[in-house]
Amino acid sequence: MGSTMDLSDVTFLPKAPYAGKFVPLITCPQVAHEQACALAKVGPEDMACDLGCGLGGWCIEAAKCGAHALGLDINLHHLRQAEANAELAGVASMCTFRECDFTAPSFEVPVEVTVLFAYLLPWALEYLEPQLQRFVERGGRLVSFQFHPVNFKASKVSLFGALKLYRSCSESEGGECDAEELAQVVALDTMD
Repeated sequence: MGSTMDLSDVTFLPKAPYAGKFVPLITCPQVAHEQACALAKVGPEDMACDLGCGLGGWCIEAAKCGAHALGLDINLHHLRQAEANAELAGVASMCTFRECDFTAPSFEVPVEVTVLFAYLLPWALEYLEPQLQRFVERGGRLVSFQFHPVNFKASKVSLFGALKLYRSCSESEGGECDAEELAQVVALDTMD
């Protein structure tokens, strides 16, 4: 991936059930942004996306790691604030913020995305489970904070279980999870 990425061809879906309705802004602590990027090993080769980006904190942190960042949110006011925050952080050229309603029936995570951050309420994670599953199966890395997809098994956990990383083991060398990842998955399975 080069130093710039043309996002003009990324398809954003039409408004759907939650368009125009109040969606709460729940901000994420800075330490969670930092740890989420470290957990997913976000870097310059990534297109990082925050689904429900709010004020853009995670996108800004991903951009500081060298990734191109895409923030998707339904609230235009939040998106304008996210753009201003990226400008203040000096990473505006690495961040794109777009209006998007992930409750649109045909929503999919954009194909360019390699890392997805989700700090979403449980109903939203449940609603998005098929899309999130397809994203992980195609080799994407999903990081959730505080609320987690119920039917997924995390490959890694951080911040005392508040952050979880989900990825396909097939993306590792040889098509299998490495020993450390496998031990963490087994440990998680025994806690359920």
